[in-house]
Amino acid sequence: MTGSGNWPAAIRRSRRRIAATYALAVAELCCETSYPWAVGLAIDGLLADRPTAMAPLVAIWLLHAGVGVARQAYDTRLFTRLYAEAVTEMIDRQGSSGASTAVLAGRSALARELVEFFETDVPMVLTAVLGCAGSLALLAVYDARAGALALLLLVPVALLNRRYGRRAVGLNEAINNAAEEEIDIIASGHRPAVVEHFRNLARLRVRLSDAEARTWGITELFSVATAIGVLLLLTTPAPTSPGHIFAAMTYLFAFIHGLDAVPSAVERTVQAYDIAARLGSEDEHAPIKE
Repeated sequence: MTGSGNWPAAIRRSRRRIAATYALAVAELCCETSYPWAVGLAIDGLLADRPTAMAPLVAIWLLHAGVGVARQAYDTRLFTRLYAEAVTEMIDRQGSSGASTAVLAGRSALARELVEFFETDVPMVLTAVLGCAGSLALLAVYDARAGALALLLLVPVALLNRRYGRRAVGLNEAINNAAEEEIDIIASGHRPAVVEHFRNLARLRVRLSDAEARTWGITELFSVATAIGVLLLLTTPAPTSPGHIFAAMTYLFAFIHGLDAVPSAVERTVQAYDIAARLGSEDEHAPIKE
């Protein structure tokens, strides 16, 4: 894998602005993580004839909406500019080094995917990690045994995604190689070559999707077993309040939901590193270091 020095210069120059949008994403996550607590509080309050117990839920909801609007407006302006700068600089640098038009066109499309990685996937990974940690901690506050059981779920998830990540490296490199060759193949007008190119691309994407689906599916089996165990712990021997059980189970499902995003995050991260190596290369035939 390439190191951070191979990220396009436009992205490296904008580290602080990118960090600012990630900070807004974390603020949104804090609001989202607070919802189960606020809803549980509202449920118990309304059952006890205390309508004011809904106030925290309303306040969190309004704050979440405000932060979300601000982040979307900021993201659009930041990342559209980053894409324009990254592509322009890549074409200037690699074009002067003799890279073909087809390779430059292919890498321009890949650059869009790299910027989307920073705009969409990095915040997703960040919020998934922090969300999992926060949800697990809050679940443990409601029931320490349930928190410990949920923590064990990380073991199979880590092993499954480590295996999937190794598989994704080779498949993503092959897909990106095909993307760089696509314009030349189409321009050749040789129908068998065009047919074979797109069939091969389809096969690669199916193999990548199947590997991700297998990882997710096996993870779900462990998640179902964990959810059943936690529900039994929360309801036996003596059930607690409905709001307590609701909040605890919601935090468990938030934790599991975060783990569901891991295979996709692994694939997108592998792809981003491969693309960054290509955009940072002066040679259109330079090998991708792993």
